[in-house]
Amino acid sequence: MPVHPGAAIQTDLQEAAGGAGPGGLTAANLANAFFRGVGEVFLQDNLWTGAVFAIAILVNSRVCFGFALLGSALGGLTALVLGGDGITIYHGLYGFNAVLTAIAIGGRPDRLACPRRFLALTRWSTIYALIGAIFSAIVFAAIAVGLSPIGMPALTAPFVLTTWIFLLPTAGSRAPQPVSVAEVRSQRLAREE
Repeated sequence: MPVHPGAAIQTDLQEAAGGAGPGGLTAANLANAFFRGVGEVFLQDNLWTGAVFAIAILVNSRVCFGFALLGSALGGLTALVLGGDGITIYHGLYGFNAVLTAIAIGGRPDRLACPRRFLALTRWSTIYALIGAIFSAIVFAAIAVGLSPIGMPALTAPFVLTTWIFLLPTAGSRAPQPVSVAEVRSQRLAREE
């Protein structure tokens, strides 16, 4: 939809127009936004599918599960606090980039489900990942507004941009500490033996 200066933004957390769900901050709407944020990572706009995917992430890695849930919650809450579009929040679109960012920056390197340049799991890397999740929601809003005149969705561009921005300065940093993929693999093999 093209941007109209001065147009009112729907800030009530609710389903899209025509939906039967109530608007506003209710437990059901917050649960929808929360689990749809996880489901949207896999292009599934459904509360139950998001819950199943959250359980699947838990089976693979407890740490990635925690970061996925925190990322979805922080993405949605950031959008709510900043007055984002309630329909977009309800459908998890602010949460899914935050889920990906939180896992990419903070997920522990003990599973192959989080392949990337790893950061050692510490208190500082956890805080860093959660700040990244908040930042990705803001970047999502900026990219979505910027692309709206041409009708193009933001997709995962906020995740990619935020992850680059947050991982590039860690190369020479003491906190958070980068861990090479070779070190992760050798540590993992040593634990399995």
